[in-house]
Amino acid sequence: MKLYLSTTTDGVRTTGALLVGQETFHSMELPWKENAKDISCIPGGTYSLIPYESPRHGSTWRLHNPALNVWGFARFGPVGARTEIEIHTGNLVSESKGCLLVGLSNGQLNGEPAVIDSLSALERLRALIDDTEDNELVITRTL
Repeated sequence: MKLYLSTTTDGVRTTGALLVGQETFHSMELPWKENAKDISCIPGGTYSLIPYESPRHGSTWRLHNPALNVWGFARFGPVGARTEIEIHTGNLVSESKGCLLVGLSNGQLNGEPAVIDSLSALERLRALIDDTEDNELVITRTL
């Protein structure tokens, strides 16, 4: 299955629409900071999704594209590479360290822009994505 993420950034956060089959989810990431580990959104491109059982977020996926210096697991990537980028739950940009947060809608929490119903969104993604297949995430960035 191919997932398509189209995003834009305002310099404080990156927001987007994630299309999975016929369903659209909302996303939030950090702003673009030259692909710096833990402080930048994910570079545009096509990524393999590696199923991953996160101790913190449960069943999720890690992004992998060695050509973009993004590796699903740190032990395989070279020193300085972006590694262990997950799709996971979270509402505010401050809850991401370079990962992709998903929600069912956009809104506000504590006066800040947020993705809403993140846990429900991740559960729905789990139902839509068949981990026995090869899955890809295609990210298009407007910076």
